[in-house]
Amino acid sequence: MLTAIIETFALALFVNMANLTLLQNAVSHATRTTSYVDNTQVYLSTPACDHIDAMERLANCVERIRGWMANSHLKLNEEKTQIIWLGTRQQLNKLSTQASTLPNATVQFSTAVKDLGVVLDSQLTLANHVAALIRSCFLSKSSN
Repeated sequence: MLTAIIETFALALFVNMANLTLLQNAVSHATRTTSYVDNTQVYLSTPACDHIDAMERLANCVERIRGWMANSHLKLNEEKTQIIWLGTRQQLNKLSTQASTLPNATVQFSTAVKDLGVVLDSQLTLANHVAALIRSCFLSKSSN
């Protein structure tokens, strides 16, 4: 699957939410989701040349999420929303925009996001994760 993500140029939206049992129905339109206790990730996969269309689908998905949350008496926390494009350097260079305009916010694309304790960068090199791990180990060792 990792190879497929790299080859097909994927977009991941990380959205913090709560009580997500019905969310699958709200975002099922051309997306895939993964839910945790208070976090839902929405994935879109698209060729690099179709990234503008993917951003429109993402904005529509966020509208459906917002509606579902409003019906459930919840609020989307847009300050914690992150968007990252995953792909090769060549694919990432084809992006013509550096932000996504959602209904109530403009979200800058992240170059790295933290997912279940792992720092993922846009090319999936794990360089940021290794650096953070080394920093953590060094701080732990120096405090002893």
